[in-house]
Amino acid sequence: MPPKKFKLLKLNRLWHNPLRVNHGASRRQSHSTDKKRRWRPSRQELWTWSWRLGLAGVGAVIFLFAWYAKDLPTPQGIRRDLNSEETTKIFDRTGEHLLYAISGQQRRISIPFEEIPENIKSAVIAIEDKNFYRHSGFDIRGYLRAIYYDIVLRRPAQGGSTITQQLVKNAVLRDGQKRLDRKIRELIISIELETMFDKDKILQLYLNEIPFGGNTYGVEAASQTFFGKKAKDLGLAEAATLAALPKAPNYFSPYGSHVDDLIARRNLVLKRMAELDYISEAEAEAASQVALKTVPRKDTILAPHFVMYVRDLVAEKYGETVFDKGLSIITTLDIDQQKAAETAVASGAATNRSKYGIQNAALVALNPKNGEVLAMVGSADYFDSEIGGQFNVITAKRQPGSAFKPLVYAALLKDKYSPASLFWDVPTDFGDYQPNNFDGKFRGPITMRNALAQSLNIPAVKALALAGIKSALATAADLGINTLDRPDQYGLSLVLGSAEVKPIELATAYGTLANAGVRHDPLPILKITEKNGKILEENQPKENLKPVIDPAIAWQISDILADQGAKAPVFGNLLSFGGRQVASKTGTTNGFNNGQADVRDAWTVGYTPSLVVAIWTGNNDHSPLGKGVLAANAAVPIFRGYMSAVLPSLGNETFSRPSQLTQVTVAKLSGKLPTDATPPEDGRLTDWFAPWQVPTKEDDVYLKVKLCKGTNLVADAEAPASEVEEKFFVSVHSEKPTDSRWENPVRDYAKANGLDNQPPTEKCTAFTAENRPSIFISRPNGTNVTGTFEIEAGAGGQYGVASVDFYIDDTLVGSTVAAPYRYSYEAANLSAGTHKVAAVAKDPFGR
Repeated sequence: MPPKKFKLLKLNRLWHNPLRVNHGASRRQSHSTDKKRRWRPSRQELWTWSWRLGLAGVGAVIFLFAWYAKDLPTPQGIRRDLNSEETTKIFDRTGEHLLYAISGQQRRISIPFEEIPENIKSAVIAIEDKNFYRHSGFDIRGYLRAIYYDIVLRRPAQGGSTITQQLVKNAVLRDGQKRLDRKIRELIISIELETMFDKDKILQLYLNEIPFGGNTYGVEAASQTFFGKKAKDLGLAEAATLAALPKAPNYFSPYGSHVDDLIARRNLVLKRMAELDYISEAEAEAASQVALKTVPRKDTILAPHFVMYVRDLVAEKYGETVFDKGLSIITTLDIDQQKAAETAVASGAATNRSKYGIQNAALVALNPKNGEVLAMVGSADYFDSEIGGQFNVITAKRQPGSAFKPLVYAALLKDKYSPASLFWDVPTDFGDYQPNNFDGKFRGPITMRNALAQSLNIPAVKALALAGIKSALATAADLGINTLDRPDQYGLSLVLGSAEVKPIELATAYGTLANAGVRHDPLPILKITEKNGKILEENQPKENLKPVIDPAIAWQISDILADQGAKAPVFGNLLSFGGRQVASKTGTTNGFNNGQADVRDAWTVGYTPSLVVAIWTGNNDHSPLGKGVLAANAAVPIFRGYMSAVLPSLGNETFSRPSQLTQVTVAKLSGKLPTDATPPEDGRLTDWFAPWQVPTKEDDVYLKVKLCKGTNLVADAEAPASEVEEKFFVSVHSEKPTDSRWENPVRDYAKANGLDNQPPTEKCTAFTAENRPSIFISRPNGTNVTGTFEIEAGAGGQYGVASVDFYIDDTLVGSTVAAPYRYSYEAANLSAGTHKVAAVAKDPFGR
């Protein structure tokens, strides 16, 4: 039907409306008739409009393709583009020491399609693009999903690209354009590529050109790099491993820190292959059990764990292809401290291996003042596959043991508790949990300072119970621990390091304490520059940050951890550095094997105001360490080796004490203000208190009680001084006197150690008000007197009457010491009128 006629028909139908007159009840009927007479397009009209819209859509698509295609490279230029990458170099903080060159001269070995093993082909298709042989270069659903994620959700879509699109993305489009623009351009070239080559050729290009990490491109080069053999000789598990890499070759690198994730993805590849009938389920299961074994890395790399750590961060932020752009990455690494760290770890690990069978060790050093990563050694030997050397323990979760205790005490110090607060190190039942100390001994009463310095477990568990798990977790998070994200699953063993944290996070937390409560997260990169000189990223030191914990608390913890005198009973001078103020804490974790506890991890974390170091020793697989292993003999030697090497280059710094802290002397066994009953020497101690920690109550442990002489009865105020004597008593109680599980063990300790000298409570009744002498005046009794008159009184008492004093108008006029109690007085000495006569009897005690 011609468009003109269609328009006239439409106009006629729209304009041809009959006149309607509505009257009363007919109004609803007329309205219904009007609805029925509205215009309805015919089938022919609908077809015409659909045809026209479709034509317009095709035109729009053609225009869109033409618009985006005008500046795109042709598919024939793919190989030229592949050879255009520039080397990205990672340097130390000075920019003078090259740590690693990413990509560099490409290692690519192209092989014909027929020489590529079927297992590799099917593995890649199974995990990357199962419909590869059925589509025309793109997956419409994946493409639309990517647009939806980009425009609606404003975040990148995961997956959806075909093998053809991945080839284009990695070979041609490395310009960092916005995602939607890139998807359209990627789609255009993919379609063009599909028209130029058959599927086998595209798959061949993909398998020969795709990056596998570093400067390795193509399956043949990857096979030789990782497995030391040609692709045609790979087993099923190895083929699946190669297929797992292209999604994120740097992240999944067999030489990187995410080998476990690589194995998981390899097993996913095998599962997909079985689902698509490339292999049987039995073959998939057998291959998934094959251990990943690679040949030693041959390229030159310094500080390898740190380099991979930096590379992962850059790839996560900018994408994998950013390394092909010739970047210059200046890191925070101090090459001298790195060498010292590697030497200390290698030496300590060798000793540990020969003495205790400990296979691995790791170290990270940060600058607390800005978070810069100064040194990182993620394992004893990066190139030793027998110990899993490529695995970076510094960024992995491990149990910190007692190294977690300072964070809990920091939480408790927010309350009224201070370094002088008393804890009872006695066997205590916390409800199906009865911890012991590392040596099985109990110290009885001990201050927080000494309990933390000597790493005692029972006071630490009490500290967590008093502070509360919620408060402890919040404090740990503020200080820099981000891995404790399951608060409902943690119990009181949290303070003993039962929950897993990352060594780099633990170093951050200690660094926050070192930096007066100001936290700086790890900073490994100073500047990233593109090859044209444009600065892609530059990290300046953050200033004017607010403390995440009160500086007074940070100083108190640091002062305790640096208190060599408090540590000496357990550690001697093991953690002393010749007069330098170095705070440190050890940690040992236990596992259980056949009901017996055994050591799994050994730590030492220490710091000065400008350096914080965390050292871990153990086995990657969490297997038990040798007998007799403690942090003191496994981790401390590495700590000492590193600190001894780097401390001379640092100033002899001390932790700056906040002005709000004041020294206060308190009673040792109560933590309260001393009284004259508190022993002046061994009963008192002095420490530093924050304003909210200063006690206001007096000592109630050391007591001086007045007793009636010759009795064990408490004298009251009526008791005459001559009949009173003072005695000293000690009344100790637990941290929770109303909790029998805390109180009873303290009472038992007190009885066994001469501290059960409770003051009496029964009152002495010998000198109460009721026992005072009684007296009455018999004459004069309201009568008139003249001349010489006599005052007479009757008196008596439990202890007799020693004297009676007579008063007229409150003036003493005379006394008598024996009955009858009389006294004569001249009325002439008084004025005429009424006067008051009184008598006072006293017993032999002067009452």
